[in-house]
Amino acid sequence: MGGFVIRWIRWRHRIPAPKPAPGAFSVRNIAARYGVSPHVVYYWIDRGVVTAQQRKENRPYEIMLDDATDQRLHAWVATSYHLASKRRQKLDDAPPGEIAAVGQLGRFKSQHKL
Repeated sequence: MGGFVIRWIRWRHRIPAPKPAPGAFSVRNIAARYGVSPHVVYYWIDRGVVTAQQRKENRPYEIMLDDATDQRLHAWVATSYHLASKRRQKLDDAPPGEIAAVGQLGRFKSQHKL
């Protein structure tokens, strides 16, 4: 069954989704935490950059982070040219007056070599 069907059955019969382990993060949580796409998180899982497990096959990943991994990922995202360019593009596409100001600040800094 596809994910949509399962979500609909859970919604229809008011069945709650399984709870993750205490202290575990989902792929979406990690993506939001570091400002990257879920594809990047799956890349990290495939390469062993983060510790993740599935309770059963085809179940959501539960990702555990320690302080060292958290700091390493923040540094990786901050210094990655590829990931930074994607974030800049998202900032530039943001509604005027919100995040777009941050993108303009970045362009200002790069033009003036601050």
